Parts: sequence; structure tokens; C-alpha cells
Amino acid sequence: MTTNGQLPDPPLLHGVCAAMSTPFDDSGESLDEGRLRDHVENLVDAGVHGLVLAAGTGEFAFLSADEKHRIFEIGVDQVAGRIPVICQTSAITTVDAIENSRAAIDLGASAVMVLPPYFEGPLERGVRHHYEKLAAAIDMPIVLYNIPAQTGFDITPDLYRKLIAVENIDYIKDSTGDLIRIQQLLGIGGNVLAGEIGRAHV
Repeated sequence: MTTNGQLPDPPLLHGVCAAMSTPFDDSGESLDEGRLRDHVENLVDAGVHGLVLAAGTGEFAFLSADEKHRIFEIGVDQVAGRIPVICQTSAITTVDAIENSRAAIDLGASAVMVLPPYFEGPLERGVRHHYEKLAAAIDMPIVLYNIPAQTGFDITPDLYRKLIAVENIDYIKDSTGDLIRIQQLLGIGGNVLAGEIGRAHV
């Protein structure tokens, strides 16, 4: 409770932030922009608290840079400020992650979600450098995206504690599927989004 007896406002990202799939046309070769707009509208109408574009469920690894940009553009436009839009802007290199994040911000994203560098990525020191450089380069909430089954790197509670001390790093989406891990992160502070709960890695 606050001193005036009112509950504090929730953080920007809270509740159900739906990780959207990415609809393609019947050929499977081209983004279906009409279906994408319909999908966004259906989720907003269903009452979700935020949308996540081009994440794992959105086939991030298989999208071209142009496709991701267009998904961000359409998603932000269709939402039209009604709920937050989180764009996943991950990249193997820090330079590319910064460039992707700036592009998403220019399109109107509410936050960016970023994996640790993947595919022969660095150890903890390099991961910290990656996020610190990103946080210094943009003025936008950053969601740490922890899915070690896919990246080969785990943002542990100890590393999370260090990273949330960095300005602009305000959230973590933890997809370890470990309820105890979620409890540990909540105990540290910041804002925790649960990607998977109560099941093994998939």
C-alpha cells in the first residue's frame, strides 16, 4: 500500500503478455498481413495485458530482418496504444541487437526483449557487457529473455541481481519452466514474467 492508502500502479508489463504466433499465407512463403492484424485484434479483444512480437512462438529464428521489421510495424500500428507492445530484438552481436532495438523503438515499441548472445555465445562477463552496452544505447525498458534450453546460457539469479541494477533493465522473462527459479527471481526484485511454469524444457 502507498501512504495515501491506494495500491501502487502496476508496472508497464504485467499480467498476460501474449507471445504471438506469426501468420503466413497459404504458401508458407509470405507474411499474411491481414491475418496478422486480425490476430492482434483478437488478442486485444480477449483482454491480454500486452503483446510480444517475433518471440519464440512467433518463429523468431526463421524470420528475415525485413519480416521482423514489418511484424513490429503492423503490430504497433494495429494495437494503436491500447496495450504495451514488446518487440524481441535479439541478435548474435551486440551491435545488431542495438540496431534492432532502436528500429523497434522508432516504430513505437513499448519495450524490447533480448536474449543473451547465442550460438557460441560468451560467458557471464560477455553477457553482462552485451546487456550493459544495450542499456546504455537505448532509453527503453529491456526485458531479459532467459531460455537456456535454446541459447545454451542461463541467466542465473545471481546474474539477474547484477543486471537489474543497470538502468533500463527492468524485467526478466524466465522460460526455464522452474517454479523455484521464479520464486528466487521474485525474491531478488525487479519484474518477473514467467514464460513457462511447471513443465520441463521443450
